[in-house]
Amino acid sequence: MENRSLWVDYSKAIGLLLVVYGHVAHGVKKAGYEMNASLYELMDSVIYSFHMPLFFFLSGLHFFSSKQKMGANKMMVSKVDTIIYPFIVWTLLQGALEAQLSGLPLSISTATEVASLLIVPKAHFWFLYALFCIFLVATLLYRACSKNIALMMLPISVGMYLQQSLAVSFLPLSYVFESFIFFSAGVYFNEIKKVFEKDSLRWCLSFFVLFVAGQYYFHEILNKNYLDKGLVLMVLALISIMFVVTLSMQLGKKTNAFLYTLGSLSMYVYLMHVIAYSAVRIILHKGFGVDSAVAHLTIGTAAGLLFPLLFVKLLGRGWLSVLFYPPKLLSVRGLYSKQLYS
Repeated sequence: MENRSLWVDYSKAIGLLLVVYGHVAHGVKKAGYEMNASLYELMDSVIYSFHMPLFFFLSGLHFFSSKQKMGANKMMVSKVDTIIYPFIVWTLLQGALEAQLSGLPLSISTATEVASLLIVPKAHFWFLYALFCIFLVATLLYRACSKNIALMMLPISVGMYLQQSLAVSFLPLSYVFESFIFFSAGVYFNEIKKVFEKDSLRWCLSFFVLFVAGQYYFHEILNKNYLDKGLVLMVLALISIMFVVTLSMQLGKKTNAFLYTLGSLSMYVYLMHVIAYSAVRIILHKGFGVDSAVAHLTIGTAAGLLFPLLFVKLLGRGWLSVLFYPPKLLSVRGLYSKQLYS
């Protein structure tokens, strides 16, 4: 493995750790376990100020290379298999499980409620929905694979971010307006990444200082949180992303098996982690009477990360892979290729 590929997986791993912890913390808070409210709210806002923008940024890194290698049409067709298919499968699966655990009867109305999640996604599945929309828009906007086009898209995407209210009534466009800036930043960063790779330690320390100062200024001086959208939050998110990226570049100088595995299998963990930690929370509470918030946070986060990895390693590469990738009969990419060469 080359160091230059490691930092991307390390960045995904760090982002995924924040995602899982954030979701576990929300569950612990909702369950009513005693927590330090001010500390919870601060950590929650810091994490949510940049952790999902980080994934949009990382998704943009290899957009040009994929577009050049596969062609725009084939690339978008492949995204149906790799994004839309797992979005549908896991939205319906988790929705059905939640309905069952909530004691809802098996009925047409319940099935309709679960199916409605495909139109208005909830929980963490909104990211897959938004990512596909952004890939679609990016394919239309990036007509020339050049640095000039990539740079030109940055001010356009900033304008979209600052005018989110224009798209609030149409969900797909709303996601694009809010997150395209981070995707386009990733597209452009891929063109200049060598500058940061050459001296990752210096950049990491610099962005760490900016990260701490920025988060303090935003939360303590301005008294804002991640729901306060605007230019300041956008800049803070980009600074935070650059801190994670440069930290990952520095960490990438050595191989860390856990970070690499977590990053390379991040999609699996992202899809499964809610079911994993929810099951563990129920077992801890009802089976062992555990009511410590710290215990639930620690064990729940570990379960949300490790159980999906174990599932994939032990079972997910066999017939259960249909939960993540479409079989040949349902593969849109396969059908597209047959039509292309028939």
